[in-house]
Amino acid sequence: MEPEPESECAVCRSPCPDAGRLPCGHRLCSECARYFGTELRTEAECPRCHSEPGTPAGAEAPSAPAAGGQPREVGGERGLCSEHGRPLELYCEEDGECVCGPCTATGRHTVHTLVSLQTAQDNIKTQIDQLKGNLSKKFAEWRRCLEEDEKCALKVIDQEGEVVLAESSKRFQELTERMERISVIDDETRSLVQRGPLPFIQGCSQLLLKVAEEQKMAVPDIPKLVLSLYSAPEIIRKRLRSSFTYHSAILGTADQWSSLTLDPDSAYWLLNVSEDEKTVMFGYMGENSWHNSKMFENMHQILCAQSFTAGCHSWDLKTGGVSWGVGVAYGSIDRGGLQSHFTNSAKSWCLYFYRGTLTACHQNQQTYLREFPAISRIRVQLDYEAGTVSFYQVGECPQHLHTFQATFTEPVFPAFTCSGNSSLRLLC
Repeated sequence: MEPEPESECAVCRSPCPDAGRLPCGHRLCSECARYFGTELRTEAECPRCHSEPGTPAGAEAPSAPAAGGQPREVGGERGLCSEHGRPLELYCEEDGECVCGPCTATGRHTVHTLVSLQTAQDNIKTQIDQLKGNLSKKFAEWRRCLEEDEKCALKVIDQEGEVVLAESSKRFQELTERMERISVIDDETRSLVQRGPLPFIQGCSQLLLKVAEEQKMAVPDIPKLVLSLYSAPEIIRKRLRSSFTYHSAILGTADQWSSLTLDPDSAYWLLNVSEDEKTVMFGYMGENSWHNSKMFENMHQILCAQSFTAGCHSWDLKTGGVSWGVGVAYGSIDRGGLQSHFTNSAKSWCLYFYRGTLTACHQNQQTYLREFPAISRIRVQLDYEAGTVSFYQVGECPQHLHTFQATFTEPVFPAFTCSGNSSLRLLC
């Protein structure tokens, strides 16, 4: 074990030259001693090395064995922060990791969104349940589609078989009728032979006419019993395209649960996207967004890189400033002109916040909702099949703000707008 500096607290590294030593030799400042309930006595356990009472100074406490007999870090097992040695009590949504109290006081986590471990667990369980529900629904639709494809393919084969059998029956009937006429001629010939010369001569002319007429008739072709399924593969192929669509939708549903990111190519030129593509704020982005066909030309708007084609989805945003908007939009929305604005377009459903006023906007219709002094976090919930987009103010008890009702016919993209030194950050 590496020796600790003589005058530092073994947990928080703060100077504590006057602090006494634990039996293991480590020092604890007064604050850490109170936090861990550890007194400088012989039966105390060190929160740093977890030495049991009576462990000699400088000796390393044995690590608890992990699965398979391999040792593992005791601190990690006991849920302690590897940096501060404090219990992991909170979950950072931006970084997706558990943190301790001191982590929130200094470093990058001071400006991040932190929730309790129970809340984080509940959110993850909700996402898992939604993903399972979405996949189950898509697989059920795919199975139904495959059953319909099977019935269609068998029906095509039956129809082609019926055509072949009908043609064969027709030719067989023609042959049967001809054989019956020949049999009649043969019977008449036998009867004439048994008569006298005069009746034979008189009846023979008539018999010869029948024979001559029969010889003039063409011999029916004998059809080959072969299924001509030239059209069947194309019909089946068309049916299978819908199955491939479900296959893609299922893969897309799983992919859609990956982390959402902003699409810099769609950003208006005065919107700045962070390197991790999670934050957008009003400000010059740079030349990389110029002359881009996906870029919004007139409005301070941006879309996510991911879209949704099925299922229930939810994402949270941290808001800043006095002028911003969140919602969803089709990828086919205009990139320029009046119909590109989320407030005017029939292809977008958005909630706007401007200086304390909250407004729901769709297809040039604006519905005033209420006055809010500030909203620091907002949640968007999408149910593609039900055709609903709902908005909530996130707090101890989420507050419903508004729900749009629609019928979605295209992939839906999370959509955002901000101006006037405002910013939005995805928390997923």
